[in-house]
Amino acid sequence: MMGLLGALSRHGSPVNLKQLAAETRLHPSTAHRILSVMVGSRLVDRIEPGTYRLGIRLLELGNLVKSRISVRQEALPHMQEVAAKYGKQGVVVGDVRVDAALAKAGIKVDKAVLAKAEEDRKKNSGS
Repeated sequence: MMGLLGALSRHGSPVNLKQLAAETRLHPSTAHRILSVMVGSRLVDRIEPGTYRLGIRLLELGNLVKSRISVRQEALPHMQEVAAKYGKQGVVVGDVRVDAALAKAGIKVDKAVLAKAEEDRKKNSGS
């Protein structure tokens, strides 16, 4: 199931069963059976016979997870590790501390936000 979701996530438009089966190395009948279960759960949408895309239920679940976690709390251990390893100071953007090295820790950070935060930090610290 996760392989099929991963394959669908790599495509911006609906994908046909044959391509999904090839990408996941599943037999087409196995991929079809799994996709049918996911369609029933709204994790995947069947656009037309044999063509699939990620479903709206994934967005609903993502929003639920997002509402239950603190991004700052999740990022803090990674930030502390980066600071210890590289001796860098984080910058604060809203309530989330970010640092350019966070990307090395596997945390995706918008480069424009980082650049603006770094510019503001330098302006405010006089460096």
